[in-house]
Amino acid sequence: MSEGFLFAFSGTRANRKEEVFYATRQLAREQYPDQPLVFMDDIVMKKPLPLNWSPEHRALHPTTRLLAAFAEFNEAGIRRVRPEIENGNTVITLRYGLDLFLDSVAQTDCQKAVREAFELWHGNLVPARVVRGTPKPQYLISPLRPTEDRVIAFCSRQAGYIKEYFEGTGQKLPIYLGGTSVQECAKEALGHILSSVLQRRSSVA
Repeated sequence: MSEGFLFAFSGTRANRKEEVFYATRQLAREQYPDQPLVFMDDIVMKKPLPLNWSPEHRALHPTTRLLAAFAEFNEAGIRRVRPEIENGNTVITLRYGLDLFLDSVAQTDCQKAVREAFELWHGNLVPARVVRGTPKPQYLISPLRPTEDRVIAFCSRQAGYIKEYFEGTGQKLPIYLGGTSVQECAKEALGHILSSVLQRRSSVA
C-alpha cells in the first residue's frame, strides 16, 4: 500500500494561515481537481486568542492545557488523518501539533513550566502519535504578519518557541513560505504539496 504525505499550515497565531490554507485549497480544486489531495480545516479547532483568555484558563499549567487539547487532536488523527494517509492521499490540515503546543505555553512566564510542556510533547505525545500511524507533518509557515502592536509582540514571542520546537527534536524542518500576499503564499504552498505527490509517484513507478 502506498502511503501519503501530511502537510500542515501552522505558525504564529496571527500569520493569516487560515486565509492561506483556504486560498491553497481553492487553487488546488480549480487547477488540479484530480490530484489525491485531502484538505482538513477542523483537525485542530481554532481557540480564542490567548491574549483574550479568561483568568481561569490562563492560570492552568501548560501541561494541563496540552493534555486537554491532545485528546481531541489524537482522536482526529486516528479516525480521519491516518485512513487517508494509508490510502495514499496527501492530507493538508489547517493547524496541527505545533499549534497545540504554542497555545499550551502561551501567556506563561514560568520557563520551567514551558520546559515541562516541551518535554511532555516531544518526549511522550509526539512519539505516541507517530507509533499509531500518523506521520510527522511537513509544516508550512506563512510569513504574513499582524498589524496590531500587542499582537505583534505576542507573535514575536511565539516565533521564538517555534524555532525551539524544531531544534534537535526529530521534527521535519518547516517550510517558511516567502510570499508577500495570501495568493503568493498559496501558490508557493501548492507547489510544495504537488511536488511531494510527484515524488511519491516516481518512487513507486
